[in-house]
Amino acid sequence: LEWLMAEAFHAFDKPPFVPAELARIPLEDWEHAKVIFQPSVSIFHSPWPVLDIWKERKNPDRNQTRVVDQKTPQHILIGRQETRVRCELLSPAQYKLLEGLLRGRTLGEVCEDLSELEGGEDLPVAAWFSRWVADGLVVSCKIKRPDNISCSL
Repeated sequence: LEWLMAEAFHAFDKPPFVPAELARIPLEDWEHAKVIFQPSVSIFHSPWPVLDIWKERKNPDRNQTRVVDQKTPQHILIGRQETRVRCELLSPAQYKLLEGLLRGRTLGEVCEDLSELEGGEDLPVAAWFSRWVADGLVVSCKIKRPDNISCSL
């Protein structure tokens, strides 16, 4: 986790995706979209609550250290906003979505995988994506439709 945080801090991020560009993407093209994230963005999964443990290190009163449940796995999004590295807990579904997108899969492919999860049809994927765009974590969307027409936003 700390290594990924250091990489995020030192990454050379690009100008973020402009949310107004989303309106230019026809609804039927979204399934073919490949989302490109900032170089500082990564994800991390641990069977232990590593983010909770990492945050606890800053507790100035070691006598008041809270007990961290050792059996709590965590999925974590790491990225940078300006000069601050952020770590955010993700749900397993959010992690699966980001994992697929970071591997270069299309939004349609990843959403199809998510639909197989229990409750996968009702996931707020658009809200997650909108927040990541608003947070500046997305650089662009590349769309290659089946008719071989491509565009980049």
